[in-house]
Amino acid sequence: MDREGDAHDILAGLVGHNWRFVVRLTQPRLVEAEDGRPLETLFERVSSIPLTGERTVKLSARTDAGRSLAECNAFPARRERMAKLAVNAYQVVVALADSVQRARRQDACFPGEQ
Repeated sequence: MDREGDAHDILAGLVGHNWRFVVRLTQPRLVEAEDGRPLETLFERVSSIPLTGERTVKLSARTDAGRSLAECNAFPARRERMAKLAVNAYQVVVALADSVQRARRQDACFPGEQ
């Protein structure tokens, strides 16, 4: 999954259905640390575990031709190249963002109001 695939509600739905999934992320999501330590970022956690595997993949060239300005800004043109992917697998508990916690508290205080 990509682009907001690491949003809490999406992850909760996947876990709730007992589905297996992979999420690529760029934000430093907080996860519950082991052994009662303070929260840490997922990047910190993953960097401390051994690689599960590596794979080299070919990324195709991408031109701006026929694409909107928004598409060109979101996905810039690039040359064809080989990319090396590192894969880590680890089970974590994702900490709720403050904004999600506030929204849930508001829903509990004012159920059914929109």
